[in-house]
Amino acid sequence: MPLTVRNFSNRLHDLLLLVDIGARRRMQIRNQSEFKFDGLVQKKDILKQAFNAVYFFGSAIVVTLVAQVYNLPAIWVIAAVFSVLAFGACIKLYKGELHSADLDIRLTRRVQNFLRTSALVIPIPFFALYVASTVAQAQYLEGEVLLQQGKYREALSHLNQAVYLNPRMKKAFEALADVHNFKHEFDNTILDADNALSLDPADSSAYASKSWALNGMHKREEALTAALTAVKLNPADGQAQHALAQVYYNLGQYERALPAAEQHIQFHRFEAEAFSQRADILEKLGQHEEASQDRYTADDLRWIHSFKPTKVEQPQSISHHM
Repeated sequence: MPLTVRNFSNRLHDLLLLVDIGARRRMQIRNQSEFKFDGLVQKKDILKQAFNAVYFFGSAIVVTLVAQVYNLPAIWVIAAVFSVLAFGACIKLYKGELHSADLDIRLTRRVQNFLRTSALVIPIPFFALYVASTVAQAQYLEGEVLLQQGKYREALSHLNQAVYLNPRMKKAFEALADVHNFKHEFDNTILDADNALSLDPADSSAYASKSWALNGMHKREEALTAALTAVKLNPADGQAQHALAQVYYNLGQYERALPAAEQHIQFHRFEAEAFSQRADILEKLGQHEEASQDRYTADDLRWIHSFKPTKVEQPQSISHHM
């Protein structure tokens, strides 16, 4: 077929049409790829913000728990910061966007990366502290059970582990002081009582334990000061009254010992040692009939307690051999 101008024009038109179709097809494929890529980026961003929201919210809770367990009020500031971060992540997750421009803040890329890394890394020690405090609580509870069973050596092991994991656990130091009193390790009792008092200067139980130890070391005046402080801080603390009565008894001031012993009975009416202590005092005051009645009551309570576990009393060797 001869090539005419018209034929050449038609063929050129067809060629341009094919080129245009190819270009449109390539553009369509490109747009689809970009759309898929944008979709993946958007899904990735949603997952990232969901993770941030959960992580920062969990961090705020854990930091708050650590602040309570370790009695560190300053850490509340860190908990507040993570609460704000969790709130911001939730907003971005909801709106899809949250830029520093929204808060009229301009940050360099390096600063942004530093803040992101810090926000992710800082909570890690607090998670570790929370786990340690949980284990410490379990060790303390086990130590308390062993203490009440009279297994002092095993109790010491668990209680020492508790204060190692949580050096701000006041109740563990109180229990350690009790164990050392039972073992007549009075120097250690004073150390543990002082540790408890460093955490809470108004801890009447620590002063009572300290009084028992000082009494056992024949430091009567210091023991009296500690016992009076314990009773002043908490007049309803039966062991504080017990310690005060014992110091007065060892000082030979039986008239002053009797009211404290009666207060001890009032707060610990099912404790055999409370009645035994008052019986000793009544004997010294010449009230033998009343003393015998208290001893019968103490024997009955011991018989009842022999059928069920009960909280250990202050060591009788301290009460009766000083």
